[in-house]
Amino acid sequence: KNNFLEIGGPMPAGTRRALERACTTGQWLSVFPQTRNNTSIGKDEFRDGLCMQYHYQPANLPKKCDGCNKPFKVEHALQCKKGWLVIMRHNDIASEIGALASLAYGRAAVRDEQIINTSHDAAPTKQEKSSNLNDNKGDVMIR
Repeated sequence: KNNFLEIGGPMPAGTRRALERACTTGQWLSVFPQTRNNTSIGKDEFRDGLCMQYHYQPANLPKKCDGCNKPFKVEHALQCKKGWLVIMRHNDIASEIGALASLAYGRAAVRDEQIINTSHDAAPTKQEKSSNLNDNKGDVMIR
């Protein structure tokens, strides 16, 4: 490992870190793809994974972030708290939790995006009636 980095000569810190990590983080390349275990990926995901492994920017990234309008790079996508990527990551986790819960408890015990009732005693106010019902939904309900 050290010989390879010495032969490469001077390089940016991010590239050096990517090459140092490449020796230990390539296990995903040796996994046999199976749809049953959700380990199959498309050609774009494979290409993007290789790019990120070796500290290159994947192709076809948007120029600006849709949430904060800053320049869009992989590092920004992983850290930005606004925009559709946050919602997509959140929904992926909620979907995975629901899938695992349905395996453990059965499909009848799991519900997606259930409406949350804030109070059964009080009548809804005008503001509550006019608010969007999507604001009062949970992600996963497990009985």
